[in-house]
Amino acid sequence: MSESLLDRVPVIPVVVLHDAADAVPVAQALVAGGLPVIEMTLRTPAALDAVEAIATHVPEILVGAGTIVTPAQAAQARDAGAQFLVSPGSTPILLYAMTDTGLPPPGVATVSEILSALEAE
Repeated sequence: MSESLLDRVPVIPVVVLHDAADAVPVAQALVAGGLPVIEMTLRTPAALDAVEAIATHVPEILVGAGTIVTPAQAAQARDAGAQFLVSPGSTPILLYAMTDTGLPPPGVATVSEILSALEAE
């Protein structure tokens, strides 16, 4: 059985940064505080650069990308170094795009999302 994100920490900090230069200090502070997981939301133009900076300079943290709402964002996040993806919902196309990244499958919240995720396997 593979380890769940929630096996590593009980809380996953969700971070929005407007300046990628803040990414490494924030990630280092989280690790120092005992939180070795971060979800960087893709709500700002700096987000993908922040994911890449964290993945490159703070390898002791598990970095994910959140608010994935388009198939292109899934691939961009993976290419930037994201190790997991979070989406507020899923359509069949978005689910397949996230699955195609090779990253762990996204979580689900509804019965319809469970069925869609099973079909995408």
